[in-house]
Amino acid sequence: MYKGIEIATGEPVAIKIVPIEEDGEDVTREIEILRQLAHPQIVGYRASFTTARDLWIVMELCQASLHSVTRARGGLDAASVAFVIREAVAGLAFIHENRKIHRDIKADNILIARDGSVKLADFGVTAQLASTVSRRRTVIGSPYWMAPEVIQGTEYGTPADVWSLGITAIELAEGIPPRHEIHRMRLMFQIPNLPPPALTDDDAWPPAMVDFIARCCVKDPEGRATCGELSGHPFVRDAGRVDIMGHGGVGDKVEEAGSGDEGATLPTSDVATVLMTDTMRRGCERTEVIAARQAELLDGSEAYQLEARRAMVQEVMGQLRDDEEALVAALKRKGG
Repeated sequence: MYKGIEIATGEPVAIKIVPIEEDGEDVTREIEILRQLAHPQIVGYRASFTTARDLWIVMELCQASLHSVTRARGGLDAASVAFVIREAVAGLAFIHENRKIHRDIKADNILIARDGSVKLADFGVTAQLASTVSRRRTVIGSPYWMAPEVIQGTEYGTPADVWSLGITAIELAEGIPPRHEIHRMRLMFQIPNLPPPALTDDDAWPPAMVDFIARCCVKDPEGRATCGELSGHPFVRDAGRVDIMGHGGVGDKVEEAGSGDEGATLPTSDVATVLMTDTMRRGCERTEVIAARQAELLDGSEAYQLEARRAMVQEVMGQLRDDEEALVAALKRKGG
């Protein structure tokens, strides 16, 4: 992701640059969804254009992701969590009203805008719900936030996003998602059989917050609250606005964390000086990209489900081999 200046307005913008030969279907889907979803709690789409080799998507620039904020502070207080979740519920309700599922709700995909508002982002794996069939089968998302029905490969719909929202509320409060200590591949097999996740210490948080998470994290999707119902929940309804970046000096901490980023200049008729800010690629999540690419061709089929799981297993095994090699090398250095 890059930061740039729109010459016509002088305003800073965010730029996502993707090689044309890579992730073409995902990027096209994201552009189309951003065009359709104009809402105060969804990151704004500005324009898109191509160079000789790349596709550039120009979007509204935000200050930081909630992931970076919670990492800097080790978690948010209840008032801050309530404000973020209130904004996220509004954006998610709009997405669901437009017959779409986000499928990757987590703190890393919730951004703080320059005016302090909260916006949903990263629509690369968002699915369009057909007018007659309102459920999907593809296994896409991040395992720690993934609903049981998604992991099991059964039909799922908008309630899957609500489960992820509940997990995100825990992540915002505690700085990490529940069951983070379990390897993601192992967790994929455990979530359908484990009890719903909850805060580590319910007594340390307001009862309304505990109840909100419990309403989201119901294993039976039919029993989960809808975004419309959650918007009237006391935890969301009574939430006030909070300056997340200024609260507790977190803005300085987040800025310091990114002070080592390198810069680059990329000429274009609409955008000037562009600064590298974040690679936004994480190892095992590559399997999710593979799954998203194949979704349109293999959506819902048993072959697709098997292929997605096989790719995940291969990814995890590769990581374990890398970890083993690093450990052996460290032991040799210590012994030498």
